[in-house]
Amino acid sequence: MADSYILNVKPTVSASDGRKLENDLNGRFARVAKKFGGALRTVGSKLRGIIAGGAVAGIGAMMTNPIDSLNSTLDDTLKKYDDISSRAKVLGVSSGQLYQATAIAKSAGIQEEDFRAMLTAYAVKVGEAKEGKDMMLKEFVNEDMLTGFFNMVRSLRELNPEQRAYFGAKILGEDDVSKLAELINTDVEQRHKEIFGNTTTEQTTKAIEKLAGTEGKQSILRGRLDVENLLAKSQTITTETVRLQTELARKQQEAENINLKNYQAFARIQLATEESKVILADIQQKIAPAVEKGVGLLEKSYSWLQNSKFGKWAGGVFK
Repeated sequence: MADSYILNVKPTVSASDGRKLENDLNGRFARVAKKFGGALRTVGSKLRGIIAGGAVAGIGAMMTNPIDSLNSTLDDTLKKYDDISSRAKVLGVSSGQLYQATAIAKSAGIQEEDFRAMLTAYAVKVGEAKEGKDMMLKEFVNEDMLTGFFNMVRSLRELNPEQRAYFGAKILGEDDVSKLAELINTDVEQRHKEIFGNTTTEQTTKAIEKLAGTEGKQSILRGRLDVENLLAKSQTITTETVRLQTELARKQQEAENINLKNYQAFARIQLATEESKVILADIQQKIAPAVEKGVGLLEKSYSWLQNSKFGKWAGGVFK
């Protein structure tokens, strides 16, 4: 009986044969991939655009300069406390006293502008009492404005609702007296302690007056800047400047009027464009499953070539 042999042969492919086989297979795959190439390039282009846009947005966010917001905050802060300082002088109290009184009123639901109106109405009535015209508030004429105001509010607490409404309206007016409800029932001393703790009116006065002084310096510098700007613009803005500005506006109006004459044509073009978008969207919706199926088949085929015996026999050219 003849001996049996198992012959193990490891096939080898020459370099030239390997290149030929690779070129042949590449050609086949190229024909398949060509059908999807345009779509894939479009998707890739969009992705690159999205990535680039995201990068620019990220850099822009990191480089955002808060100077405009800070300038607005600076101006609003200086103006607010300069106004408090000015109003305090008119009322004959310190800016710290007015600030703290306003904070207490605000905690009782009275807005700053309403509290300002109440103090003004109260001051008018006290002035009339001093002149002997209206003696309703004669018992408060020797008290400072804020102390007298809060004592007046406390006295309203002792009246019945009808009397409170009548005398409150006589002093402050019908609109403002209705806003006093919560303040009338507020323990002012306790509320002051809860809001300010150990912070004194002298401390708040010092802080407000410092900011008010800074606002004064800012106003001077702004005024000087306005003068410099006036002189510079008087040299740069000439008759020719405004003539060209008018000419530019005329040309823009002419272009706008011509476009309006052609509005129907532009509208038809846009309608056709929008219709083409609808058609394209419909085509994409219909071919999307086929594209996905084709790409999936391509991936499976390539995976098979990488891992099949044929791929290994070909020397791993698909790895």
